[in-house]
Amino acid sequence: MTTDTGRVVWAWWSKDAGSRADYAVLAGNATRDELPGVEADLERFRLASPPEHPSSPLRALPWVAIVQDHRGTPIPPGHHEVTVLWWDWAGHSDGVGRAAVAVLYLRLILPAPVPHLAVAEYARTAWQVLRADRTASLPALRLPGGPGTADDWLEDGWFDFLGATAALALRRPVRITAADGEPLDWFTRLRCLSAAATLLPAGLRPSIWMCTWLDAPDPDPFNLAFAAAAPAGTSAVPFGGQPDLEGNEAVRGYFDVLLQMRAHYGDAAVLRHLARGDAVVPAELGSGAARQATAYLGMLDRLHEVGTLLAQGEPVDPAEVRRLVDSASLADRLPPGPHLAYLRFLLHHGGVDDLPRVQRHWLPAALAELAAAAARPRPAAWQRAVVRLAQHLRLTDELFDLVLADSAAAIAALDLLRLAGAPGPGEAVRTRARLLDPAHAGTVRELLPDDTGGLLAWLSWLDGPGTPDWVKLLLAALNSGPVPDHCRAEPAWVERAGRIAEDRRALADLLPGLAPMLIAGLDTVDGRAVAADWLAGIETEYAYARGTIDFVLLCAGGISAPGLRKGSPFATDAGYARGIAVQAGAQPRWANTVLERLGDHISGHDGTADALRLLELLRQEQGFGLDDLADRGIHAVDARPELTDRLSEDPESPETKVWERMTAKAPRVEKRRVLRDLSRAADQGAEPGRFALPLDRARMLACASGEIATLLLRWRHWNRLWWELTEALAGRLPSATPETDRLTSTVAFLAQTLPDRERDRYLASVRGLSRTTLRQIDKEQAVLEKRRRLWTRVGAFAGEPGAVAEPGPQRRRFPQIRIGRWQGRGRGRQEMPEPRTEASPAPVRTDARPRPARFPPARAEERAARRRVRYRPQALDLLIVLLVIVAAVVVFLTWEALGPGPILVIVLALTLASVLIAARVLGEEER
Repeated sequence: MTTDTGRVVWAWWSKDAGSRADYAVLAGNATRDELPGVEADLERFRLASPPEHPSSPLRALPWVAIVQDHRGTPIPPGHHEVTVLWWDWAGHSDGVGRAAVAVLYLRLILPAPVPHLAVAEYARTAWQVLRADRTASLPALRLPGGPGTADDWLEDGWFDFLGATAALALRRPVRITAADGEPLDWFTRLRCLSAAATLLPAGLRPSIWMCTWLDAPDPDPFNLAFAAAAPAGTSAVPFGGQPDLEGNEAVRGYFDVLLQMRAHYGDAAVLRHLARGDAVVPAELGSGAARQATAYLGMLDRLHEVGTLLAQGEPVDPAEVRRLVDSASLADRLPPGPHLAYLRFLLHHGGVDDLPRVQRHWLPAALAELAAAAARPRPAAWQRAVVRLAQHLRLTDELFDLVLADSAAAIAALDLLRLAGAPGPGEAVRTRARLLDPAHAGTVRELLPDDTGGLLAWLSWLDGPGTPDWVKLLLAALNSGPVPDHCRAEPAWVERAGRIAEDRRALADLLPGLAPMLIAGLDTVDGRAVAADWLAGIETEYAYARGTIDFVLLCAGGISAPGLRKGSPFATDAGYARGIAVQAGAQPRWANTVLERLGDHISGHDGTADALRLLELLRQEQGFGLDDLADRGIHAVDARPELTDRLSEDPESPETKVWERMTAKAPRVEKRRVLRDLSRAADQGAEPGRFALPLDRARMLACASGEIATLLLRWRHWNRLWWELTEALAGRLPSATPETDRLTSTVAFLAQTLPDRERDRYLASVRGLSRTTLRQIDKEQAVLEKRRRLWTRVGAFAGEPGAVAEPGPQRRRFPQIRIGRWQGRGRGRQEMPEPRTEASPAPVRTDARPRPARFPPARAEERAARRRVRYRPQALDLLIVLLVIVAAVVVFLTWEALGPGPILVIVLALTLASVLIAARVLGEEER
């Protein structure tokens, strides 16, 4: 595995050949802001002044120093900062003839920890490239991943030396000293330092800074270094010897536990435990860091103890289990028994937060254990997380293969799927095929979620090649679309689709396609259960949908159709009848059965009162035969005479039309209607006119007189309004019949209808009424004769033409008034004469001038003739009227085309013409 880095900051610190200047940065890629930090690091990490002729190989160049995470500058998460300084001879001399040193400064940002040796090798290669050409580019950094181990040194028996050195480095800087004759080159020394750091927990290693040679009185900043001597504040460790750990309990404790764990579990287990440690890095090294490292190292032993307790079923602290699991890789540190015990504890007693631990340490090798745990009853959130974990690892099919292998766990597996949601495209192919197997249809119905989003996701996943019809049906319900052609599904799926459409208020659109499947399933127990439990309980405001549903219920039989019940508004709706008729046309095998059961419904006491109207609407929709509908209507009226109460006299009403066919086929129903009307009129105490029509029909139908008499005698007004009843019934006879014949026929009909006693009373009453009426007529005739004579005299007195005066003395009444009015005409006021009495004779006129009559006969006739003259239209008047009519027609025909202006002119012209004609008429009459 190789690891690449991002940007590398480098600097070349040296002096040019023959230069007398001080050492400085001669080249590099540091920016102006980065350069001060680079120069500060070069000053801080100055190791020593290298001698040209070293007395010991330890002092000879090259030297290398490695510092980790020292800046505290922001770096990407999960990355590490490493600073490397490579010291070596530049290959030339300065201005005074001394050999010049060249130091390569590198600051690397690494995505993962890398071995110290690999970083040093890269620095050495880069130093050689830049010494040849400081303008050249750095070589690509490709480092082997992993922190490296100290296996070579451990095999050679260096464990105690390295362990004690690492323990001392936790508390204070360590200086490794060696004899001058030791053949320790830079590579050997760096391997020794790196091996010592490897025996520390990985979380503490960034705090260990090392260099292959250090000759400075200040112990800082390096923790591990080879040096000629150990200055104050440091611990001296002879190379290959045993350090003195007395006097420091924290350091001694770490070293003892390290040896104990090595003896117990071996070098490899200890190194893996330390390399995977997640201990918190302390702020600075010291006794606290040593104790923290000791505690972490001891977890290796506690891990075994807790694993043994778990395998034996003993109670343990869940928090400790999680802490131990998080510490390292259990597979490398535990035998199979305790290792499996940890897994089962997390699966059976852990929660959702423990599943990432299971994934990190056991999956996919332990997928069978995960499947077994998933098949057990667990909280929904945990089950959902299990399936999503399998989906994340692309192990959904493998998981459900293991779960579904046990038939008893099939429901649990489907519960997992339901909770987790539909897999992604191309995922869980085998599971999809298993779910689409008809043998699992019942469990799949329990699997599908109720929420629209989840259901749509599941169906979209199941949809594809070879998709069964129930998937297409549910998709149609979700999309509020029509049912695909030739779609067939089990009643349970039809119910599920119907409920989905009902929730989405789209059931009316889906029902025509569902009805054939529901009817086809009526032969099964499940199909009838669906009809009884779900279909009968649907409430809809759409008449067509109600008709479709009731057709299916009528096919099922034994289930009341809500649209046919008493008080239902659907029986008078053409859409309801259309819904039944359409299904009858599509299902001819069921048409007769449905009509028969429909007739039974409307004949029952709980049937609709608008049964006759419904039958006529069904006839109009042409869903059933005319004779069959009439038979159902006759049967219903025989069972429920009150159905005739809805009949009206309107010949165009639906009830009247169907009634005509019923009466033509069975006249008895008309007699039932007549008797029903008479009964209602009698019970309600109606007026006589209410009896006229039913009695007239009873007379024409020759109804039994006993039934009519029984109903008439129940009428509480019989004794009081019998003659009004006679007249009302007589009025029903043709008007061409003489009145005498109409009355006598009616009296005869009623008398024949009534029983003997009532007949005698009725006829006696008629005779008494006849005598009384005749006497009254005689009286009225005498009075009329006297009034005729009176008004005849009045007319003659007034000089009315054509009036004939009777013989006898013609005495003028109030002559003085008439004489006074005559004498006063045009002559001023005259005094009224004294009233004449029988004792005083009439005054005698002395003037010779004859007195003219006020209304001479000739002038009276002339004035009467003049009053009878009427206006006769002239040709001009007729022409004006014709123009007015033509103009009115033009205005009517061209109303929109002319616009308001011309229309106003034409209206004014019409008004003027009308005024002219009126003026001529009035003027002619006045004249």
